[in-house]
Parts: sequence; C-alpha cells; structure tokens
Amino acid sequence: MKDFFKHIWDRKGKLIFLLFVSVFTGLVLYTVFDGESSLALRIGISIFLGILEFLSFYQVWREYKGYEGLFDKK
Repeated sequence: MKDFFKHIWDRKGKLIFLLFVSVFTGLVLYTVFDGESSLALRIGISIFLGILEFLSFYQVWREYKGYEGLFDKK
C-alpha cells in the first residue's frame, strides 16, 4: 500500500484527478445536506457519489497494477 501512495504522489496528474473528484464530491454533499432536500435525493446522490469515488480510486489502482483503464486487460 505504501508503494501505491508513492505511485500517486509521484504522478501529479493522478493526484490532481483524485483531489478534484474528492473536492467535487464534498461540495455536492455539502450543498445537498445543507439545504432542505428530500431523504430520497440525499440517499441517491450519496450512492452516486460513492460509486464515483470508488471508480476513480479503482482506475488509479488498476493503472498502478499495469492495466489500461477500468475494464481492459493487461
């Protein structure tokens, strides 16, 4: 796992991508949970953003392991 974090730190593009996704997710969640929105909207957006975060980290993990993109082979 230490090598994975070093891999991210050495490649600034991946670091900026993950930071952008995390900040975007945080801002959307802050906006939705700050106002008076329905429970179903909060749950739906939380699930969608959780999947978005997972896929972004999964893509970086696969690139670290030597794969191309999310679903390609080595």
